[in-house]
Amino acid sequence: MSPCSGSGENLSAVGIESKDAHGVQFSNALALHAAMIKVRSELPNEPYIGFLDLSSFVPHLSGAAAPWPQIGDLRSFAQPFLESEAGDSYSVQVVYAELSNLTNDLAIWIVERYFRPEFPAVVSQLNPDFQQAGLGYLLYKCYENKRQWLAEEVKELTAAGRSLESTLDVAEREFGRHVSRPSTSGKAERRAARSSTTSARAHHRRRSMPERS
Repeated sequence: MSPCSGSGENLSAVGIESKDAHGVQFSNALALHAAMIKVRSELPNEPYIGFLDLSSFVPHLSGAAAPWPQIGDLRSFAQPFLESEAGDSYSVQVVYAELSNLTNDLAIWIVERYFRPEFPAVVSQLNPDFQQAGLGYLLYKCYENKRQWLAEEVKELTAAGRSLESTLDVAEREFGRHVSRPSTSGKAERRAARSSTTSARAHHRRRSMPERS
């Protein structure tokens, strides 16, 4: 076997291992998300609880199973329950809110890292637990595209000799005209898109955070 062919085979093997690891991380992320939803759904209809079964979280809390950046926040959430003693109590409302926020953040991360839908029709095919995050991703991408268009418009008009103030006035009017153009989708789709604005903002915030490999 020549050195060149051996090197090529090694590179191919590394690529396969990387792809397999990516698939394992995806499966682990889905399993963690499902476990979080299950725990949230089993919260009692009472003001306080003294115990919460988080055994399904434990295999994922190290962050090795799935490189979700907020895994540390989940560890902080779980720690009091893993170390709870008789007599401890926690507000169900607070637990539900914290767990919901973490679950939604994980859904957004999964959508951005693995699904990346490009059209509403693709979002509609996602599991219902990921559809709001999917719509938020679409809104975020639309925002990014419009922001890029606006930056190019300002650059072109300024280069043409317009004053900066005049350029911004024209660009603002054009941008408003583009984003206010009536949508061809139905009312239900527009209502769903509006409900995903929070997810779109979360996608925008996540882009400014360092991503762990």
